Amino acid sequence: MVTVLRKLANSDPSFLERCAQHPHARGKRRRYIARTPEELYPHREDLRDFHEKLPGGWFVATNLNNDYKRKVIDLAAQTAGLRIDVDIKLPF
Repeated sequence: MVTVLRKLANSDPSFLERCAQHPHARGKRRRYIARTPEELYPHREDLRDFHEKLPGGWFVATNLNNDYKRKVIDLAAQTAGLRIDVDIKLPF
């Protein structure tokens, strides 16, 4: 998930901003891609270390199960206009 986001962000500086605005870029209580770790885990200070830095000062949550990782990759693909299993190959 992190590799996909980094590659897409490095090829398009506006990608993460657009991705973060996608309607599926958030759960009920938090964002998956955000400008701060606090936005990733607003109600769970104990989880704020579970993130990866992305280009341009963005962060992605990493305390996610494979289903949520797949959702993040799906929204990234939609934002970039790519297709899963055609343009992006997943190992899971």
